[in-house]
Amino acid sequence: MSTGEAIVRMPSKELIAKLEAATEGSWKLDVEVAHTVGHAVQVDVKGSTDILFLPEYPTGGYRCNPLRYTQSIDAAMSVLPTSSDYQQGSAKLARLYWAEVFTPGGFQKFTVKAPTPALALCIAALKAREF
Repeated sequence: MSTGEAIVRMPSKELIAKLEAATEGSWKLDVEVAHTVGHAVQVDVKGSTDILFLPEYPTGGYRCNPLRYTQSIDAAMSVLPTSSDYQQGSAKLARLYWAEVFTPGGFQKFTVKAPTPALALCIAALKAREF
């Protein structure tokens, strides 16, 4: 990978809409989150598009699996904006989970309900990053 490659990101609003429609996390969604938050680059290799993960990222190397942003609360926390705060909860009988992300200083709050705790936190964090 050359040092001059640009990071190409999916527009966050498009990704957020996909995440809000999801019923569970998935590897494909995790790749799109990694791409959006800058943990991966998209390159054209001999006419086919490929996603390469930045070598300094903890998963190491190229063409490796992204963090499980939509499947793990720990991974979803890495999407949170710097100095933001969050809280989560659930209505287990309704199989509904929620997350709230507060921007630094508490000026803005993003509340999201989703089918899994990781999806809720990931979506709320992406919304807060757009603020």
